[in-house]
Amino acid sequence: MSVSDDRSPDECPDAVNGNLNLSSRQLCTLPRTLLTESTYGQLTCLNLEYNSLTSLPEQFGDQLPRLQELRLSGNELAGLPDSIVDMKELTYLAVTENCMEKLPACVCNMRSLEKLFLTGNPLSGLPEDFGLRLERLKLLHMEETAVGELPDNFCCMTLLSVLHMGGHQLTQLPSDFGKLCSLQQLDLREGQLSSSLTASFFDLCQLTYLDLSENDLTYLGDSLASAHCLEKLYVNDNQLCTMPPWFRELTSLTDCSLACNSLVGMFPEVPVPNKLKTLVFGGNDFSSLHPSFSQLSSLHTLNMGTQKAELERGNFRNGSAFHEFPPEFCELTGLVHLDATENLLSRLPDGFGRLASLTRVDLSRDLLSYLPDSICDLTCLEHLKLTQNNIEVLPADIGKLTSLKELYLEKNALYELPASFSDLQALTILDLYDNQIEEFPASINNLKGIMYLDISENPFFDRCDSEEAAAMHRRMYPKSNCSQSEQEQVSHGVCSTVLAALERHQVLWKEHGVDSDARRSGGPGLSATAFGSAADFGIPAEDWDCELAYNNDEQPDYRRTFLESESDYGVYAARYTRPGAREISSPDADWQPSSEEEQTNTSILLSSIYTEEDNPCRRPTMGPTPRQYVGGMGDFHVTAASLDGVDVNTDFNDQSAIS
Repeated sequence: MSVSDDRSPDECPDAVNGNLNLSSRQLCTLPRTLLTESTYGQLTCLNLEYNSLTSLPEQFGDQLPRLQELRLSGNELAGLPDSIVDMKELTYLAVTENCMEKLPACVCNMRSLEKLFLTGNPLSGLPEDFGLRLERLKLLHMEETAVGELPDNFCCMTLLSVLHMGGHQLTQLPSDFGKLCSLQQLDLREGQLSSSLTASFFDLCQLTYLDLSENDLTYLGDSLASAHCLEKLYVNDNQLCTMPPWFRELTSLTDCSLACNSLVGMFPEVPVPNKLKTLVFGGNDFSSLHPSFSQLSSLHTLNMGTQKAELERGNFRNGSAFHEFPPEFCELTGLVHLDATENLLSRLPDGFGRLASLTRVDLSRDLLSYLPDSICDLTCLEHLKLTQNNIEVLPADIGKLTSLKELYLEKNALYELPASFSDLQALTILDLYDNQIEEFPASINNLKGIMYLDISENPFFDRCDSEEAAAMHRRMYPKSNCSQSEQEQVSHGVCSTVLAALERHQVLWKEHGVDSDARRSGGPGLSATAFGSAADFGIPAEDWDCELAYNNDEQPDYRRTFLESESDYGVYAARYTRPGAREISSPDADWQPSSEEEQTNTSILLSSIYTEEDNPCRRPTMGPTPRQYVGGMGDFHVTAASLDGVDVNTDFNDQSAIS
């Protein structure tokens, strides 16, 4: 046992106003004085949470008769002493996260108990008389147990108002479940309830919160006595084929999730009046909306898109089956968030701009070929995602979206950007990956706040514009086998954008389709290069601590050639690179500049970072030739090292040196 003061292990601290806190003290046994000194017999609250107790003394309950609250969560208790039933005033008992496989029978006889917490115990069942004498119990938390059946007496707890059993193994409920007439919050998510619920379930008349998600239910009954007062309903991830008729009676409902079922056809009639703020029904095959849908005047968030995380999505639709929105959809003027990813939308209604409260819109992986001009009226819009559509041109007035911070247009068919694009001064993220843009969009140079930019896989990379671009390309790929014209493929505008972003220590590229901390390495061309910064995609270089963050075994499809720490798996990265600095080939891993002058004037030619002999965990390069990178103060802060005599002593922050 360890305590935070100088008392011996057998001594207890003083109680304060009848409360004694002994939590998180690594106790293996109780202090002797707790059960021997009469002063502790007047305790009303005892906290023993998060210790290492495996048992309690048999006389525990006899010595603490006035206790009203007992907290034992986070120990290793396999049971409780029978004497606990003598705590006649105990109303609160928490034994969450212990090792109880069977609930001690004494708990069933604690008539004064009002709140009981059993979550996270490996309970396989409950005693047959559980509930028979717990007539005052109001709250029961029993999540993440192995309980597969509730005893019949469970339904005798007529004062029970909160029942949380998420992560259970129940396949059915007791036939008298409806006798729990005071129940207001019911959580039965992540279980094995199949087909339909017992008939008496629908007699529950005071439910305000109901979570039946992630079961195998196919039917939700014809009526629900709680329909008039239900506020939150979650029935996602079941096997529902039809909506319950009582859905139109949910006039108090504020949050509802119907996602990932087998619902098809028209979304049903909505309750009128209604208070619905959040509605999620993606992952079904709804293809149209009942005309009453436009009366959801309080709707804040509508998610009718895929429910799968981005990296889990396949080449099939997981959203809904909407081909278009009816004109009445534009009457949802309070809508703030809209997600309609992976539908079949080929157009948006002309009045889409009337949804003036929208701040976030995701229409990725639909079939849109154009956007209505009215979308430019969404002046509150901050996040617009249109990934993987067929959009060829943006509205001419797109620049009116002055609040827009993030714009994702990758994998469309855009061939140019409108002139007003330069007015998107709030923009920090712009993704134009894999479009058909023929000329480098000069308007991008005016976007001073850009922190992330992907303009790779566009035809303008095949153009040559300036000696400055050619010099930059040669420094990035000094051993390139490309012709002169191929080397001059990066425009002056790209150079300006790169340099401006580097000066702000911000990020330009990512591995497409991968989390933003991934490094991109692909070629040939500027699109193949990731310029990092002190933040290095949000993760400081020093935080990698020389570990193999991107092990080839773990991520075999991601190929990169970057220094991810100061030592890059044993090979030291240059800290200092200045014009006119001398080169040091193959430095030792422990090399440090020996003087202040060297710290200012030394650069390193890293000539053998990625060789099989020196580094068997190397990252393979992409493209025709190997490419080396010199790390600066910010890791990827400076030019690529040369292996064939091309000068490497140029800092990208020095724009005058790019020539």
